[in-house]
Amino acid sequence: MSDDRKKAYQARFERVLDHIEAHLHAPLEMEQLAAVAHFSRFHFQRQFADFTGVGVARYILLMRLKHASLQLAFQPQRRIIDIALEAGFENPESFTPLPQPAAGDPAWRVADRHLPAIETGARVAALPSVRNFPMPDAAAVL
Repeated sequence: MSDDRKKAYQARFERVLDHIEAHLHAPLEMEQLAAVAHFSRFHFQRQFADFTGVGVARYILLMRLKHASLQLAFQPQRRIIDIALEAGFENPESFTPLPQPAAGDPAWRVADRHLPAIETGARVAALPSVRNFPMPDAAAVL
């Protein structure tokens, strides 16, 4: 694949990853994501897996789990079921496999250990970006 084509594909998948992160709370359809990348559904699925190292559904699940674990860690006053539903899980049973933190270990560190970063060309996508997540009393937690 030529360098120009690699750059074009990388730009398309960066848009898709940004779209997924912005719409985690909503159902994400394969056709919708393929349209964001300007690919057919089948070509998109193959190229997404080649680009990220995981399939589309797995990537979305990992993003939702990471987002929910951050909310659990930094918004302890919220109900778990509310966080699960907001993160896009349909029921509490699909949310329960989150690893439990050890004493004094913040949940986001547990998630980082269990939800590996995915290589995406020139960037490594943290699942999701923790830089933009509001972290009240983060100094006290760390």
